[in-house]
Amino acid sequence: MSRWGADVDIDSPDIAHAIAGLVPRLRESGFDERSAARVLGARDVDDLLRRSALHALGSYGRVAELVRTSEGMLTQLFVRNGDAERHQYTSVLGRDLRIILETLGMVELGDRVRPTVSVSPHSGMFFLSDPLFSCVGERPVMNLSPDLVMPPHASSLVMRQEVSGRGGRLLDVGTGSGFLALTMAPDHESVTGIDVNPRAVFFAKANALVNGRAGDFRVAGFEDGLDGHDHVVFNAPGRPPRDRAGGLDPFTAESIVRELGKAPLKAGALVQVLVIVPVPRGRPDVVAEWLDGRDHTVTEVDAPMFAIPAAAVAKGRVPARCLLVDGPDDAGLVMRHLHEKGIDQVVPLLLSIRG
Repeated sequence: MSRWGADVDIDSPDIAHAIAGLVPRLRESGFDERSAARVLGARDVDDLLRRSALHALGSYGRVAELVRTSEGMLTQLFVRNGDAERHQYTSVLGRDLRIILETLGMVELGDRVRPTVSVSPHSGMFFLSDPLFSCVGERPVMNLSPDLVMPPHASSLVMRQEVSGRGGRLLDVGTGSGFLALTMAPDHESVTGIDVNPRAVFFAKANALVNGRAGDFRVAGFEDGLDGHDHVVFNAPGRPPRDRAGGLDPFTAESIVRELGKAPLKAGALVQVLVIVPVPRGRPDVVAEWLDGRDHTVTEVDAPMFAIPAAAVAKGRVPARCLLVDGPDDAGLVMRHLHEKGIDQVVPLLLSIRG
């Protein structure tokens, strides 16, 4: 499968025209967050995006049924990341929409039509990203590219539920596809999204154009500074440490929080970070230790998929449907590390730091 974006110049007139027509044509075809959830049997779009692989797998036997309607065809291609026979694609989707999809390179044409992107409807908007997996065979095959730009997913939705707009200038750190920045844009004077991944910045810029929202997106990390912004949001990497080949993953909750704690902030600014914290036994206030006196509050987030409770650590078993590990082998690495380091539990927290 080709990677989307290499041949897409979002500043060219033809591409800009196609991007401007994408959302109206998708809606005319009946594709939106409600139809995608309904087609795949999810409770709602949040359930669909949180458990996308499960819904993709669960609908495998229904592909022939899905591709008979335009909303089903679009869900098959851009939510399930599956393929379709060329004649079905041509007969089910309108000509204007097909021209847009092909102009933007969102599909590869052959005897079978394959998607090159995911399209995730949410909040009345549409977010392009890399396919999280492909469903050509019976089981979803995960995309393991190191610069993968993920669709809006479980932690994106948790973060969006936990934070509210507060006016002024918004900075979205680790913006990814631009989901937080663009959904929060109406509640702020301006939005900026930064990411260390150039591919993420490309997608965020494209999504701003797709959804008709203004935003400044650039390649940078939070170490480059937060000052000058009134509201900073950061959906920090959500995985506990594990030892690999004798070394620790370098981007840990402690390193993130300590760095943020030292960052200069505008007076009255608020930084809100969703962070997964391994809590050492006997040190329940470990975040306060990391911040070394910086004014802050910590709120435990109700997100079981990002937690490993004390009872689970004691038993050495990661809870079912936990999203912090990549399978049994990785679960073993994580549990071994937690025991060796005296970690009592792993907890998702919303950390708020005030300027």
